[in-house]
Amino acid sequence: MLSRRQVRGSCIDPKMGKLEDSLRTLHEVFTKYASQQGNSDTLNQEELKNVLEAEISGFDEPTLNQLSSEVIKMDPSQDIDFFEFVTIALCLVSSQRPRK
Repeated sequence: MLSRRQVRGSCIDPKMGKLEDSLRTLHEVFTKYASQQGNSDTLNQEELKNVLEAEISGFDEPTLNQLSSEVIKMDPSQDIDFFEFVTIALCLVSSQRPRK
């Protein structure tokens, strides 16, 4: 697994593409919220709810509470690492896309 230093160091190119820029932003958002309490490598339920509330529009408070609670219950460690966070973010964003 790559360390944070390796991830950050690989994202210095000012000519980075849209995908690379998006991935870097995801990592920065995760780090910002994970650093609020305790372990800076994972999000707890409160931190996950804060991320969803602040960074993804279109969800009301009861939905966010339910969502973060269900996600944490499914995870035996009770914490969300970066890779789980990316999966959750992608699922939420894709569920908000208008269906054709």
